Amino acid sequence: MTGRAGSCVAVYPLHSYVNVIGVIKQLQAVNFSVEQLSIIGQDTSVDQKLTNSHRIFGQHRLKIKQKDFWFELRDLLDGELLLQIPELGSLRIAGALSSIPLVEKSEQITVDDYSKLRKLLYLVGIPENSFKYYKSVLKNGKLVLIAVGDYGEIENAVNLIEQSHKTDVSLHFLNTS
Repeated sequence: MTGRAGSCVAVYPLHSYVNVIGVIKQLQAVNFSVEQLSIIGQDTSVDQKLTNSHRIFGQHRLKIKQKDFWFELRDLLDGELLLQIPELGSLRIAGALSSIPLVEKSEQITVDDYSKLRKLLYLVGIPENSFKYYKSVLKNGKLVLIAVGDYGEIENAVNLIEQSHKTDVSLHFLNTS
């Protein structure tokens, strides 16, 4: 993570697929590269069969299937990883974090605890004391968008993301001491 000062993390409700994709495209339009952006969220389509639309607030229907959302993210962010964590279910990770090796050569690819997810978040500057918060956010089915960069890039990302529909935006800076 050479040259990185930290990360901007935004939490979106599950039904905000269109907003998330819009924000990613806006970040890419202001020169955020694929290597700077990631998104993490549950993929219930792996665990359950989804219908063509989800019922939202009892009246509105979301027309984009979750599977299509993850396919579009994989194309936008150049990569995807699926983690199976018993307590959380299936987590999809698209973007830069999907390319980070999670296992040693002799280690099996099973995730029986949160150590792999914790490692990924730590690598983008998210401290241990924030891990429980993001774990609960993911457990509650929300989407976590992560933009990494230097101070100026993070400031630009925050300004852009705060204009979108989100529930929480946090900054995490790498400890350089």
